[in-house]
Amino acid sequence: AILHRGLGPEPDSLDIHQAQGLPGIQVLREVREGLTTFDAAGNVVPGVAASWELLDDDRTYRFKLRSNARWSNGDPVMAQDFVRAWQRALSPETMARTASLLSPVVNAHEAVEGTAGASEVGISALAADTLEIKLDVATPWFLEILAHPVTFP
Repeated sequence: AILHRGLGPEPDSLDIHQAQGLPGIQVLREVREGLTTFDAAGNVVPGVAASWELLDDDRTYRFKLRSNARWSNGDPVMAQDFVRAWQRALSPETMARTASLLSPVVNAHEAVEGTAGASEVGISALAADTLEIKLDVATPWFLEILAHPVTFP
């Protein structure tokens, strides 16, 4: 299929961890999906996540993934896909341009600085369809952050 979309300037990157300009982010939102997305009115709605709950004084998010979420080859999108992607985004070697959006996540800043390992970041796959994210402090806009490509699998 061919997608024709008016973007304005050329996207700076189509790598989810390098795109920072609006044209690149728009394309990535068209071809990929995060845990959340926005509806036509700009409200946060489920994306790959079927549902979520807040725990631990709003510092822990537990997501159930949609059973029909699939990669382009038909493989299911799994919680570990998010863990792997976030570990890449927060790796000092990747130098993700928008990794600071993940700063509310436990040890995210430390991972970028190289003082914490990727496995110490507050994201874990509890099951193939269950993802848990732990924050340092409650962040009311965190669901909006999850609609940004830097958080995509």
